[in-house]
Amino acid sequence: MQEQKLDSVVFPFDFLPISDKYSKSGAEYLKSRGIPIDIAEKYGIRFCPQKRQVIFPVLHAVGIVTGK
Repeated sequence: MQEQKLDSVVFPFDFLPISDKYSKSGAEYLKSRGIPIDIAEKYGIRFCPQKRQVIFPVLHAVGIVTGK
């Protein structure tokens, strides 16, 4: 079986780190679901204030973001 090459993904400019001051409502939502901010930061979770969306990155085994 041939190994597939995965393309890396770059987040759009409005997908802010969960620790950003404009991500406060996203961080509060995660906290309400039992996910503390330090864990969210560790896993690269982001927030889009315009869409009010929490974004969970999909990582390849070597740490390359391959989806969102």
